Amino acid sequence: MANTLCPCRDDGSSSILCGLTVRTIPLACLLLLCLTGFLEAQAITGILRLRGTGEAVGGAVVQLLDTLGVPLTYGLSDPSGRYHLRATTPGRYRLRVERIGLATEAGGLVELRADKLTLHDMEIGIEPVSLAGIEVSGEARCSVPDGTGGEVQRLWDEARKTLHAVALLDSVWVASFRFSEWERELDPRSGRVLWEQTSVARVMQADPFVGRPAEELLAEGFVRAGRDTTAYYVPDAEVLLSDAFLNAYCFRAEEGAPGEIGLAFWPLRRNRPWHAVEGVLWLDRGTAALKRLEFGYTNVPTAGEAAPTGGTLEFERLTNGAWVVGRWRLLMPRVAILNGSPTEDVARVRERGGEVLDATLDRTTQRLSSGGASLDGHLLREGQPVSGAVVYISGTERVDTTDVSGTFRLDAVPPGHWRVSWLAPGDMLASRVQPVEIQMTGRDTTLVLEELKTARDVRDVCPDFRRNRDTRAVQGVARSRMGIPLADEVVRLEDRTGRVVETYTDAAGRFDFCDVRPGSRVSIHRPDGAAVRYLAMRAGDVAKVDLRVSDDPASVALGDGIQSAGGSTEPSPDSGGGPAGPGRIVGTVVQALDGRPVEAALVEVVGAATQVLTNGSGRFFLPEVEPTLLTLRATFVGSDPIEDTVRVRPGELVQVRLAIGPVSLEPILVTARATGALAAVRWRAATSSFGVFVTAQELEAKSPRWMSDALRDVPGVRVIPQGTGRLGQLELRQCAPMVYLDAIPLTHIMNRRSASALGEAYEAINLVHPSSVEIIEVYRGASELPAEFGGSSGQCGAIVIWTKRGG
Repeated sequence: MANTLCPCRDDGSSSILCGLTVRTIPLACLLLLCLTGFLEAQAITGILRLRGTGEAVGGAVVQLLDTLGVPLTYGLSDPSGRYHLRATTPGRYRLRVERIGLATEAGGLVELRADKLTLHDMEIGIEPVSLAGIEVSGEARCSVPDGTGGEVQRLWDEARKTLHAVALLDSVWVASFRFSEWERELDPRSGRVLWEQTSVARVMQADPFVGRPAEELLAEGFVRAGRDTTAYYVPDAEVLLSDAFLNAYCFRAEEGAPGEIGLAFWPLRRNRPWHAVEGVLWLDRGTAALKRLEFGYTNVPTAGEAAPTGGTLEFERLTNGAWVVGRWRLLMPRVAILNGSPTEDVARVRERGGEVLDATLDRTTQRLSSGGASLDGHLLREGQPVSGAVVYISGTERVDTTDVSGTFRLDAVPPGHWRVSWLAPGDMLASRVQPVEIQMTGRDTTLVLEELKTARDVRDVCPDFRRNRDTRAVQGVARSRMGIPLADEVVRLEDRTGRVVETYTDAAGRFDFCDVRPGSRVSIHRPDGAAVRYLAMRAGDVAKVDLRVSDDPASVALGDGIQSAGGSTEPSPDSGGGPAGPGRIVGTVVQALDGRPVEAALVEVVGAATQVLTNGSGRFFLPEVEPTLLTLRATFVGSDPIEDTVRVRPGELVQVRLAIGPVSLEPILVTARATGALAAVRWRAATSSFGVFVTAQELEAKSPRWMSDALRDVPGVRVIPQGTGRLGQLELRQCAPMVYLDAIPLTHIMNRRSASALGEAYEAINLVHPSSVEIIEVYRGASELPAEFGGSSGQCGAIVIWTKRGG
């Protein structure tokens, strides 16, 4: 049987490339197949050499133009100077060779015949290009650069060379890159790094970003906002080179730092509702090379100058002539969600970035970056060195131990605003630590740390006006699994009455609680695990708690002992109160497709008011569930709910695994859910079918003088004022609801049906001015009430007021 792609015959065997099934293929036919694949269209190949020396020219952009000078296709010459180009139709064409920093060379007409390979070598010269003479006039061009000259055209011609070289790298060079990548969270006001994780990997890929076609980005925007996540797309080299991008943007020359000149770009229609990009391509005036791209997003919340929304791509030239994106950085605002919709309030800024540490091309390895600067220093106590202390950068795993001279060294610290802290021997609660703020600029830095002369006392935790002989207090430090203190983490204190108090750890990982009640527990939840400690304390005790994160569900659920002020270790009581108490459930929610953990999935007990969100590791913990046959339901945005039935016995700890999905995520994602106590409130407002929620916007529309005025039209709430002041009565179903302010109870009278209780509720409501309120929760009975506010024991319901500080 004749083979249409391979001009040979075979004894009953053929190739899939030939459209038939085969067992074997003769070697000669296979070679012809490979060559025929290249010859199936008219093509041209050749070698670029320097005029006069004959030296091969690699890394040059070779373009195929028609007779009118319009570029049709382009390629990159390999290390031996060879290039390959194809044309769609036979005819006469012209070649043009572009090199970064050198003048463009054009060849004569070349005839390409149908289904033929044309061999055409070229000799090119060396004529440097300089941008030093360009004067910035401010003239803008809002059309595709068309070769008519001018400052914009000259800048675009040179910038395009670098972009072409980067875009074509994968198609020509056999390359291997070792990347260092990081993900951080920044304070939007100061730019300080609050949290960071890094990774180093070697990949066979030049472009760190997953691109999207320019037509799609221009039609749908560079930012895609969803309910819980927002995807940010980077304008890569392919997008910037596209005709669609050039037709939709204006360009202007812009003066920069000494030795730099910029080509600014912005969308033709800035007032369109979709999210576009705008920025500057910065070139070196002397070499005409493209140094970096700086860009921002339009119509997105801004976090301020300390952490502006947008990104930077820095371009690096390797010794063999290839160009790569050597360093990149993308800043994305993390906004809060209220009633299911994103707000304009930027709580945190998420940063994604990375850099190429070394590149291997053509069997040659070149080091590009050391991965950051070093931070050296000394730790002193009253002028004397402190040895054996653990010195670390808050929010990271960069840590060192001081030697006998008190010296430490932290390597590979990227530029940014950091906090340095430490733990000295014998002071494992960091009571003598005063964290130090430092700005790293990419240069090696030396730092001297001084310990406090006097350690913190319990009076620093519980001032005199909040303390008596029965007061219980907690002093603690939260640590990662590696033992490094955790900064800016939420620590929660819960007691058996349902009261919940939250606080944040400081830079040394320290946290404090005053007025701790019997039967309390402290907990922390992170993407890499969680920790729970139960407190057995006598009146007047100050508990010393070392809260270390663990990823073992049983360890998290049961907790460890705590150290009392007297130095004795006391056992942790079981939250179930013994074999007759309730059960507990710990588990993980994962994606059914690949087993990855699912963060922020809602796990609830069907038929009960018990629900919790999973952490970054997909873990959840239900501390008190009824000992019976239960149905668990897990839901997540974009996925179908999954249910599973488990049997829980009294006092038993049950482990479960729930698989949902699959879930589709965009290449670059930022979780847009708020953190802290208000996050749970907003989640309840968006998802719960129980209770009534009154937002700050609704309060503003009502313009109430008193808080009681704002609740008059809430179904089930009866307000009975006495005069024009704060006196009156407030009732839900003929009894007084409990009133909470930022989860702290304001009402205490036991007989909820008494007149005094009704008056107490009315007075408590009016202690808060409406302008300071973020959201109000109104629960009209035990069937609606969440467990933290009494659950089934709250027969009269509750009114929970959350201020803008959120506890």
